[in-house]
Amino acid sequence: MLVLLATAHAHDGDSAWPDLHDDRDTWSLEGDTLVSQPYDESGTRVAMIVTVRDDLPPVQLWAQAWRAGAPGERVALTETHREGEHRVMVADLDPDVPFDQLQLSLALVDDGRVEELRWDALVPRFPDAGRRSREASVPVYAAFAGALPSELVTIGVVSRAAWGARATGCSSVEDDWYRMAIHHTAGGQTSGGTVEGAVRTTQAFMMDSGDYCDLAYQFMVGYDGSIYEARPYGYYSGATGGNNDGNAAACFLGCYHPEPACVTANDDTDEMIEAAQLLVQTFSELHGFSTTDQDVRGHQEWPGNSTACPGDYVMARLDEIRADLAWFEGTETARSDTDFVLAPGETATVSITLRNDGGLSWEPGETHLGTTGGRDEASPLADASWESDTRAATVSSTVARGEEGTFEFTITAPATPGSYETSLGLVADGITWFMDGPWGGGPADDLLTVTVEVVEDPDPTSPVETGTPVDSEDPGPAPAGFLPPARTSLAPRGCGCDGGSGAMGPGLGLAALLLARRRR
Repeated sequence: MLVLLATAHAHDGDSAWPDLHDDRDTWSLEGDTLVSQPYDESGTRVAMIVTVRDDLPPVQLWAQAWRAGAPGERVALTETHREGEHRVMVADLDPDVPFDQLQLSLALVDDGRVEELRWDALVPRFPDAGRRSREASVPVYAAFAGALPSELVTIGVVSRAAWGARATGCSSVEDDWYRMAIHHTAGGQTSGGTVEGAVRTTQAFMMDSGDYCDLAYQFMVGYDGSIYEARPYGYYSGATGGNNDGNAAACFLGCYHPEPACVTANDDTDEMIEAAQLLVQTFSELHGFSTTDQDVRGHQEWPGNSTACPGDYVMARLDEIRADLAWFEGTETARSDTDFVLAPGETATVSITLRNDGGLSWEPGETHLGTTGGRDEASPLADASWESDTRAATVSSTVARGEEGTFEFTITAPATPGSYETSLGLVADGITWFMDGPWGGGPADDLLTVTVEVVEDPDPTSPVETGTPVDSEDPGPAPAGFLPPARTSLAPRGCGCDGGSGAMGPGLGLAALLLARRRR
């Protein structure tokens, strides 16, 4: 028997998708049927994922049990699930007496339609799981499973209801998660061109084969960074052998090991690794365990699991998945001036640019610069263009992880002269301030402090105009013909000297005072 895919995966050593057993070039032609040689396989059921080139009626396939060298009755495989190019097909032979050899047949007319035959022979541990799930008109979720925690919804985990899961056949619960295992399906990344389709195909095979009561994992992760709820939240894992207690399984859809162990070796993507990191960090925060290499491991690293899962490509990036990651974190890369001298009612523009170093995107209208001198206290410098007197700015477009976003806003000087300031920090409204753990990773609340000195309208001939930041370049000498205003009784005498070669003249002393106030 030619076995091109033999990546052990589940707790009993099987793959989430069946192995590729496709050696039709050795099958013989008997009339209008291609017939294999008897395979040395044992079981009572045959389950397949057949990859086809069209959307025509089901492929005609048969299975025949052999016992002690004698052939039994030929049984047609039944199509139980169809998703894009993939068909799940199952045949039950004698349920009471396992066969010791198996022979397969394929209608010659369908040979050209079939691209790939993946199949397993087994004795099902959950023989009715698939049938019951297919017959359930409405998916039923046990009350103790509960809904996904809001934190998992926030990071984008797609619920079972949203991806169209079948009713579960599982009943064992888990309420003490304290570690995680990373897997891959060793199968297709998509079905019908979508990751969601591959999730449904994987569930259909695992249940219809009878080897599982549902998907074996708690989460499925797509190459595109999508994340799916697998088993209903709170159900015991079925994926990591004798290490299932408290061990939540996150499984990549695809095969991430070099050929020929993978028939089609898929490249790992940054999107899937980043999504897994976000999932692992969030799940560990929810359940209070670390993400060290003692608590988060690849399937092959858990004791008693002889397997290549999750593949060399994923294993090489496990440290990235384990690395700490907050949902929301930013690092400043640029800013404008923030200290101003303004006339009453005068405006100025402020901006700050930050790189998104967190796990979630910054969305317009959701991620803001908010007041933090006292959180959500009205700013004395709020402009009519602000969303509110506590929300100065948001990003103009989505800022993905690793990208930069600019927050730009206008301030307005109060009507009363004096000194004013407002402090601003980043906030994901309805979720967290960036300074607050565990979902926020910084920067601090006093990320940006804007100060304004409000003065009465100065002499229009003044060489320094209102609205000029304190940190601007020196305005230079007074223009030709400039005459300083006359000294008043309130004007100081320069440096306090009484005149002489080191004393300022009275008019120059007032001009210097005004300039100093405007550049403070």
